[in-house]
Amino acid sequence: MSCLEFPKIREPEVIVITLGAIDSQFDTGPQELRNHVGSCGFEPIYCENKCGMKVQRRHLSQHKAAECSKRLVPCRYCAKEFVADTLQAHHSKCGRFPVACPNRCESAILAREDLDAHLKDQCSTLGICCAFKEAGCRFK
Repeated sequence: MSCLEFPKIREPEVIVITLGAIDSQFDTGPQELRNHVGSCGFEPIYCENKCGMKVQRRHLSQHKAAECSKRLVPCRYCAKEFVADTLQAHHSKCGRFPVACPNRCESAILAREDLDAHLKDQCSTLGICCAFKEAGCRFK
């Protein structure tokens, strides 16, 4: 055999032998294989929540519970449930979301829905305004 010659491999025999070895090792026939294909844990499938992700069947439960952008998650402030990828938008208008008093009073943090009442009646920085407030005086 010269340097450029390669031994001839009869691939079909190798494949048949390999498949025969697998078939005899697990003792499964064509019907069992067809049944397995629809439930194989390694099969990549699309998430049922329609998030667009493809995950192995065996990881689908974990994905739906902790990673899926379309899973339902509760708002930590008002406890209502939202789709995970909309939670940030909800926080920007959630009434129970904590906000700071713009006057920086000792009530540092309060719920967004309580801010107007706080500023109107409770804020310690309200003070007494000048009698000429209506004319434009801003003195307190």
